[in-house]
Amino acid sequence: MKEKIKIRELEFNDSQQIIELGRIIHKESYYNFLPYEEMKIQELIMVTLKNPQSNVCFVAEQDNKIIGALCGFIVPYTMNFRLFAQDLGLWVLPKSRGTLAAKKLLNVFEVWANSLGCDEIMLSITSNINQDRTAQFYEKLGYTNLGAICRKRIGGK
Repeated sequence: MKEKIKIRELEFNDSQQIIELGRIIHKESYYNFLPYEEMKIQELIMVTLKNPQSNVCFVAEQDNKIIGALCGFIVPYTMNFRLFAQDLGLWVLPKSRGTLAAKKLLNVFEVWANSLGCDEIMLSITSNINQDRTAQFYEKLGYTNLGAICRKRIGGK
């Protein structure tokens, strides 16, 4: 029998599991044309752990394994000093999609953002993984779809 999904804050000891989760998600995402760099993920983990008043990462754990994560940050609006929370990403392993992992992660993220005085939460869908399904899921949780992100690849290295 599977253990219940637990949500908790990221710990340094989770680094390797987060790196592997990221690698799996990266392979199926829009961003797979870019290299996946473990050092960059480790850097993001350290920034998150060192700045708990502005950065957070919650992990969904089942049977002592991380099956998902929601990382985000708090910033002021451009026109004033009020705050909003933005996700950096919400990732759930393919075999765990459809469970309560994503909903539980979002619930904890909302509590965190509210406790720090945020006026709202902005979620993005940029990975091109189950876009429509994800948008419907967010809307069922009370989020409003306000538009789109438009991209154009221009080269780079």
